[in-house]
Amino acid sequence: MRTLVAASGIFLIAAGIISSGVNAATFTIIGEVDSSVCLYEESTAGVSGSCAIANHNGTGSLTARSELGSLGIGGSFYASGTNPEGADLGVRALMQAVFLDVLTFGIQSGTFILPVDVGGTNSVQGTGLFGGIVGGGAGISSAVGVVVGDTTIYYENSIYDGSSGQYSTIDGIGTLGISEVMFQIVGGQVDLLAAFDGQFWCQGLLFGSTCSVASDFFTSARFLSATVLDEFGVVSAASITSQSGFDYRAGVEPHAVAPVPLPAAGWFLGTALLMIGGVASRRRKRHGEATGNRLAK
Repeated sequence: MRTLVAASGIFLIAAGIISSGVNAATFTIIGEVDSSVCLYEESTAGVSGSCAIANHNGTGSLTARSELGSLGIGGSFYASGTNPEGADLGVRALMQAVFLDVLTFGIQSGTFILPVDVGGTNSVQGTGLFGGIVGGGAGISSAVGVVVGDTTIYYENSIYDGSSGQYSTIDGIGTLGISEVMFQIVGGQVDLLAAFDGQFWCQGLLFGSTCSVASDFFTSARFLSATVLDEFGVVSAASITSQSGFDYRAGVEPHAVAPVPLPAAGWFLGTALLMIGGVASRRRKRHGEATGNRLAK
């Protein structure tokens, strides 16, 4: 588990929303395709939605979700180059889920520690060469990032270089799993902002080349059971109330952890123990029968 320190405060969100202060709990989801908004919902309750992508010889969809205790995004797109005389532009898309909340504590100062669990998959695939884009940038990119407070806890960008046909992954910050974000409690309050961003582009498709993007983080990020420390760093049972109504003490369930398979040696050892146990049981049974027979005589 990683621990990251975040200063309390609000920042500029990639889609262009600026919040200078949180006034009420708000759930927001956004989807944009080639700078055109295809999805926008904002509510004081949880929201979830999707929009289709159907342009530039390609098809796909965007999804976003902002609900109590969790955020999620996802997207997919497939296109092929059909212009024998040049390059097809492709597509640029953005999806975002945002959650704003105000937390009030039973103490005036201290530290609020929020574990956040991130899980999902992100991939790109291309065939053929790309080109025709002035200034470069021909190829495929799929980037996702999670920000809680002022801290980016996870960022990854999967890339296909259309000029060389090479794949690469930029793991800019963090890894999948659980991170702890720390907020300073000031005046008995914390303003919490969390955002899950995803964006992909596919551009410069030459005739016969293909582009495929698949990003699935729809079940992330999850707020797990939080902890409060008093001003002396001691765990506190101070109350936490939130405008959203979310129970930060309880949190939500983390992503399922795959069971660890028993090694072959362990299987043999377990089988051997069972066999030994069976032999010992039979010996005790026979010994008991023999003793009974002698006493009967």
